[in-house]
Amino acid sequence: LLWLKPSLREARCRCSLSSRLCTLRQSEMWSRFARATAGPAFRFAQAAAAPAARTAPGARKLAAAVAGASATATAGWMIGRPGSNVASCEAAVNWDAVRTEVVKLMDDDKYKDSSYEGANPGPLLLRLAWHSAGTFCKHTSTGGSAGATMRFDPEVSWDANAGLKFAQDLLEPIKQKFPQVSYSDLWIFAAIVAIEEMGGPKIAFTAGRNDKASGKEC
Repeated sequence: LLWLKPSLREARCRCSLSSRLCTLRQSEMWSRFARATAGPAFRFAQAAAAPAARTAPGARKLAAAVAGASATATAGWMIGRPGSNVASCEAAVNWDAVRTEVVKLMDDDKYKDSSYEGANPGPLLLRLAWHSAGTFCKHTSTGGSAGATMRFDPEVSWDANAGLKFAQDLLEPIKQKFPQVSYSDLWIFAAIVAIEEMGGPKIAFTAGRNDKASGKEC
C-alpha cells in the first residue's frame, strides 16, 4: 500500500502533522534565529564597547549580554513580522477529529448504494484514493495522490473516474470543517479510515500532500 504515502517531495514541512511536532519546530526555529543573529550582534556590541574595554573589565560580558538580547529581539521580530515564512501552530490538524467525521460518514444511514443492502461508502472512498494515486508516472515522477486534480476537468470526466465526483461531494463537508487539511490528504486519510473501519489492517498515515490549483495541472 505504498500509494497511501506521499513521496518525499510531497512530505514538506507542515505544522499540521501534530501540535507536538509544531512545538519542536518552533524551538528549532528560535535556535536557528538566535545562532544566526547572535554572531553579528556580538561583534557589533564588542566593537561599540571596545573604547571602554581597557578600563572596564566587564565590558566583554556586557557585549555578550547585549548580543544575546539583540539576537532574541531580532528573532522575535522576524517571527512576528508580516510575510514571515516561519511556520505557525495555528494550522495544526487534529487527525483524531477528522477520523471521527469520516467514521460518522461511514455510519450514516442516509447513504444508499445499489450494490447491497446496508452498504456504506467505504469502498467508494477507497476507490477515490486509489484512482487519485493511480495517476502516478514513475518515468516523470508526476501525478499520484498529491494534487487532488480529480476535482477538475479533464480528469473528473474520465470514464474510469465515473461516480467519483459523488465520493468527493461526500467528503466536502469534512473539508469545510477542517479547511487546513488538503483535499489530497483527506482523500487518502478517508480511504485509510474506511479500510480500518471495515475490518482491514491498521495503516500508517503521513500528511503533507499539497493540492493543485486548477485543471491545467492535471
